[in-house]
Amino acid sequence: MPGMTGIQVLSRLKEIDPYVEVVMLTAHETLETARDALRLGACDYLSKPYTIQGMRDVVNRALSRRAVTTEIRGHDRRLRELQREIHDRQMREELARSQAEIYASILHDINGPLTVIRGFLDKVRHDLVSAQRIDPTAVTTIRQHVNGIDHQVIHCLDISRRYLGFLEGRTQPDAPVALSQGFADLKELLEMHPNARLNQLHIEPAPPNITPAIHATDILSILLNLTINALQSSPDPHRVEVNGKLAARIPDHQNSAHEQFLPQPQPERQPVVVLTVQDNGPGMSPEVLSMAFQPNFTTKEAGRGFGLGLSIVKRLVTQANGAIHVYSRQGEGTIFTIYLPARM
Repeated sequence: MPGMTGIQVLSRLKEIDPYVEVVMLTAHETLETARDALRLGACDYLSKPYTIQGMRDVVNRALSRRAVTTEIRGHDRRLRELQREIHDRQMREELARSQAEIYASILHDINGPLTVIRGFLDKVRHDLVSAQRIDPTAVTTIRQHVNGIDHQVIHCLDISRRYLGFLEGRTQPDAPVALSQGFADLKELLEMHPNARLNQLHIEPAPPNITPAIHATDILSILLNLTINALQSSPDPHRVEVNGKLAARIPDHQNSAHEQFLPQPQPERQPVVVLTVQDNGPGMSPEVLSMAFQPNFTTKEAGRGFGLGLSIVKRLVTQANGAIHVYSRQGEGTIFTIYLPARM
């Protein structure tokens, strides 16, 4: 053919429609031409001389192959549509679960600052009722309490913005905070918390120049959930200690009846910030420890807990590519250790 060979025509036809059936006819058969034709997807290959019946047989085979291909393509299209429908349904269900979890997390995490705000308001009310007159000292104290309330309101807004950003698919810019500042914020949050006043809480000052690679709101939520859980582990007065340090790596841990380890999703060798929240409360039984991170699992009586605190901690630590180790034995208390990548 002038300007284009039969093999080139076959190649162009397959570019236009990969499923078209092509029968190659030639008067000059070579092994190379036959090989190229089959490689490019020719249905059949005939060389002269050929008969009318032979042509009919080849065309019938091509039509049969075309019919089978069309049927397969139809099944494949319906399968993809079904897979897409299943995926969309799964995504909708997952989104609904995520929305419910995020809304519940907002309410759970805001409960801490709201409890502190109530404590400040009780102090202000007490100062106003008990004071014979509002002297400068009383005014200064009340102003400090009002500033504390304002700080906790801002913290509530930060929590809600953070979670709603997840819900709307918005990623906030990285906003880490030094561990010393995180501990200071935790101490301020818990100063007016009733559980902190009923127990002995010791927050060890964090070493300087240590910053975990995690959003400031998330690290505070982790510390707050773990510390309040420790403070509420027993109705009897007990001691809770919070401390942090820098380590070269995450040590080896084993899962057993008295300890549970949730490793990093993406293991790294960089230095890690180690956070420890320890109490000398009643400790957990092996059965309770095995279910500790399950959403909505709680050992508290009805109406006093919703089992979200540790599941929130797990989610935030996992998102930051961190790890969690828990050791607990009945009669000895519980130690939560959080490992977070260090910001270098």
